[in-house]
Amino acid sequence: MNQHGTLDIQIMKYINTFMKNTQGKNPEETKVEISGELLIIFLKGTLEKAKYPMVSDERKRGLEEIVGLKIIDSYDSFTIDQEAACSVYIFEKTIKKPQRRVPAC
Repeated sequence: MNQHGTLDIQIMKYINTFMKNTQGKNPEETKVEISGELLIIFLKGTLEKAKYPMVSDERKRGLEEIVGLKIIDSYDSFTIDQEAACSVYIFEKTIKKPQRRVPAC
């Protein structure tokens, strides 16, 4: 698990639920990367040829709530033939790492 472990998992669960509710099925593969103020989400196996990924205010609001920061810009790209999509979100500040609990001795 990387340095953003729990935040990655929260975002992945949110995106999978969002896609299930809007596209009718979960992605076959979901990857989440956090670097500074960037959040990158890669989805594979989510799109039907007749459906395009949604650039949604609802999705952005959900991500802002999870991360605790405002999105200032976003970019989406997709390829229908490969059923894949990639979204990049730029937040107003560096995404903070969750505090790791140190077990008591």
